Amino acid sequence: QSACLQYYYTECILEPLSLPESPGGGAAVESCPYVPCIFCKECYLLAEQNQLLKHMIIEHKLVIADMKLVADFRRYILYWKKRFAEQPITDFCSVIKTNSEAPLEEQDNYFLLCDVLPEDRLLREQLQQKRLREILEQQQRERYDISFHSMCMFCDQEFTGNRYSSTIRLISSNCSAILNSPAPPYQSFNYSSTTSYTTQ
Repeated sequence: QSACLQYYYTECILEPLSLPESPGGGAAVESCPYVPCIFCKECYLLAEQNQLLKHMIIEHKLVIADMKLVADFRRYILYWKKRFAEQPITDFCSVIKTNSEAPLEEQDNYFLLCDVLPEDRLLREQLQQKRLREILEQQQRERYDISFHSMCMFCDQEFTGNRYSSTIRLISSNCSAILNSPAPPYQSFNYSSTTSYTTQ
């Protein structure tokens, strides 16, 4: 955990709503294999994000809504870790009281973080926009990447160059006959061959 925390504090810190525009600018955050808990020193591998969410619910009573819709889990967590260190959690989260009819010592308060909060909604939108830019930039790099090579899916022909020209050659090659071949005829169901049942 100490190595994880050292990596986080030296490499993975994220300024509020400061999302690097270039792929190189976010290299430190993107390469960090761990995600810290928003509240404590616990760290989890990025692939174990469900375990981190479970930890924050059980240990810290924090529920994050629609987490599957967040485009960048690590950046989202790092952002709110910094914000919760600056202001009380009640400034950002709705409070959900459980066991409200039970004695006071048996009641629990859970905190809900969701995009009803304008700041959270803005963060989610910015992370989505950043992910879209990264996808478009990757497509652009692939379009001009001349080191691409691949075997045809239908024969032994090898394609080299960029992906776009390879796709064009595939379409114009003899294999296009396979791609353009008609689908097998629809087989109608022969009801006459089935057994008839009558109600007694």
